[in-house]
Amino acid sequence: AVTECTTGGARGGRGEINACLRAKMTNTSDPRAAALINPGCRQQIFKLVQLEIGDVSLSYPVSRACGAEMRRYCANADTADAEGLACLESHVSDAGFSARCAAKVKESVRAATDDYRLLPKVSRECEAPVRSQCAHIEPGGAAVLHCLLRLEVADNLTFACGFAVRHAARLAFRS
Repeated sequence: AVTECTTGGARGGRGEINACLRAKMTNTSDPRAAALINPGCRQQIFKLVQLEIGDVSLSYPVSRACGAEMRRYCANADTADAEGLACLESHVSDAGFSARCAAKVKESVRAATDDYRLLPKVSRECEAPVRSQCAHIEPGGAAVLHCLLRLEVADNLTFACGFAVRHAARLAFRS
């Protein structure tokens, strides 16, 4: 898959190979493309996505597209718990926000809401219900988040978990 990305024009050093591999992993129209990425590589890509969502300054595409917006709107945002991404997302509709940055932020938010493990507060606060009531669901495709949302509607989650799930659901619907 890496060879396919590099021969397809993706260059190293700018996040292009990483973006190409991610696109292949999430390509639902061609499941064979995702199957070509070995589990070790898939795990490393997931860890990188986790780091980038937790700290947007580690994401080459977001930091490149949103440098001015980070300085203008989110200079005081703590990057822990994806606060930088949440800050950028909260300003996407502001007049001075660039379309290029908005697109990268929305792309990152979609990635985060697709897999609950990429949402630090949800994965931390909802660990017990995920293990006990959503364990049969494979992560990805927002299926675990949907399971947690059903539990929240039925009032079967702790306040902290329910709050994190509601926040994640709002992010998912806005992106």
